Amino acid sequence: MKFILRHATAIAGCFFLHFTLLCAQPSPNVILILTDDQGWGDLHCHGNDSIFTPNLDRLAAESVEFDRFYVSPVGAQTRASLLTGRYALRSGVSWIARRQEVMRSEALTMAEVFRDAGYRTAMFGKWHNGAQYPNDPKGQGFDEFLGFYGGHLNNYFNPMLLYNGREVRPQGFITDILTDSAIQYIARAGEQPFFCYLAYNAPHSPFQCPDVYFDKYKRRGLSDKNAAVYGMIENADDNIGRLLHALDSLGIRDRTYVVFLSDNGPNGERYNGGMRGKKASVYEGGIRASCIIHRRNYLSPRHMPHPAAHIDLLPTLTGLCEISLPKSLVCDGLNLSRVMQGAPDFTENRAIFSQFSEEKVRPFPGALRLGRYTLVLDERGKAQLFDLADDPVQEKDLSDSLTEKTRDLKNRYLQWYGDVTRSGTAPPPVPVGWKESPRVILEASDAILNGALRYSSGRGWTDDWLEGWSGARDTAAWVLEVHETGVFSIGLLYNCDGYFADRELMLSSDDGNILPFRIAEPFMSEEITTQDRVPRSESA
Repeated sequence: MKFILRHATAIAGCFFLHFTLLCAQPSPNVILILTDDQGWGDLHCHGNDSIFTPNLDRLAAESVEFDRFYVSPVGAQTRASLLTGRYALRSGVSWIARRQEVMRSEALTMAEVFRDAGYRTAMFGKWHNGAQYPNDPKGQGFDEFLGFYGGHLNNYFNPMLLYNGREVRPQGFITDILTDSAIQYIARAGEQPFFCYLAYNAPHSPFQCPDVYFDKYKRRGLSDKNAAVYGMIENADDNIGRLLHALDSLGIRDRTYVVFLSDNGPNGERYNGGMRGKKASVYEGGIRASCIIHRRNYLSPRHMPHPAAHIDLLPTLTGLCEISLPKSLVCDGLNLSRVMQGAPDFTENRAIFSQFSEEKVRPFPGALRLGRYTLVLDERGKAQLFDLADDPVQEKDLSDSLTEKTRDLKNRYLQWYGDVTRSGTAPPPVPVGWKESPRVILEASDAILNGALRYSSGRGWTDDWLEGWSGARDTAAWVLEVHETGVFSIGLLYNCDGYFADRELMLSSDDGNILPFRIAEPFMSEEITTQDRVPRSESA
């Protein structure tokens, strides 16, 4: 069940003066490509003979590749970190749903930094950091957006997407659609430099992909799930090849940085270089990801052996583009632009932190990587210590023999956790009353439930709905923050049988106002047929 709010406001006309500074060398463009639930081992060039990724393999061979690049255990946190250069908890992102995926609007993003430096900015794909303005892409610095706000998409064929806030239904497969849109955007960019964030939702569930890819991997004897996963990844690889070809055709390949990375470990049991753990784990397999940075005839191909992380991308990319960061922005990440170009590496002994929690935000599980050692804290806070130089698969716990080292690292981790949560971890209210976004959807997954109400999935994932309504004690509440007061009209999206016909329902506010209403007629929506290759088990 969803509520829709519409706010009528007057919009004043504005006049803008544009000044152009002629430069001898145009600023470089940036394309940031992020895949969803693709593990480090889901590339052929990383030792996986079961998958074909020729375009990414070639790109890696021609680029700077980070051998030990770390992200967060789940995607919403990674997205917030790479956009802000700060650990996700600092900007309020602690999980993947229930408004714990929402990035605070005051967080300065990569898009805002590039926009303020004169760049055009656009995003295509999965946002997953807030569905309402000013937490949505428009409010966080993107001039143009095509994609979806939540943690997953129900259908990858002919999907319902948002284009600058308006619902559209382009035809085709989602990854092809997003790539087509990015190529069209780049082609019309002209001489103005652009920052393009291309966030594929492949190979996240639901596991859907075109027959030509799925059938190829089924013929190789893979399970339905892995055939779909590898098929989605190969399709993404083909699309990245199309994107690179477009840069060549437009003559802008040499002045465009192309960045490729994935958001967390693999979403299932499959090849991952022997690493322990997968998505939602703080072991290596859950948080070590691919990261490739390319600019032809400018960055020499090389492997970076020392640790780097998602928090480094904002300071590094702005460093490569010679953009000064605001003094008010204090990044957790490092500017690695000079190191990538051959300067001495200063990162060998840096600390990189990881943390995972679900609805209840807590410090554990967590991890700290420092030099050759990695501290892993389980959900109870019990410590394990691994020497990654001698034990990359994390099988030999050294905590009993290196007790002082273990204690010191745990204390350092707890100090870090206290620091990044100083601004609190409570989910933010839903913002309404912004003229930039007069229509606001109150998602069922954002509601506080009472009585017998429950989520259909049991967890409150993206696009979930409420069920179990039976009496006056069954209530759903949304905490709102009204930016500008006004008169709001409210609509209800419902799906119900005759039980609710002509029954009185009530909408109330905490100031005592009560608005009774009735559902005039029952409505049962048609079930949509999807092209899932395996049954659905999660949606976040």
